[in-house]
Amino acid sequence: MARRDSRPGTRVHRSRQPPGLRRGRHFCLGATLSKFEVQAAIAQLLDAMQDIRYRDGVAPPDVGLFLRGPIEMRLRFTPAA
Repeated sequence: MARRDSRPGTRVHRSRQPPGLRRGRHFCLGATLSKFEVQAAIAQLLDAMQDIRYRDGVAPPDVGLFLRGPIEMRLRFTPAA
């Protein structure tokens, strides 16, 4: 968005976006750290549940239009010693 200043021949440029969002994609510095934390937590859970399976033997149905996935997942496993 540009507007004319009171002096002839000058232009003032103003953006509606905050300065951090003007150049390229916004990126949170903690996003990479949290991604690694989630990967480590899931790896530990899967290592602790080596024989993980659906409780009823059937995968639950996916629901939703935009974020598809099961409402709940009932699982059985033998805890690692």
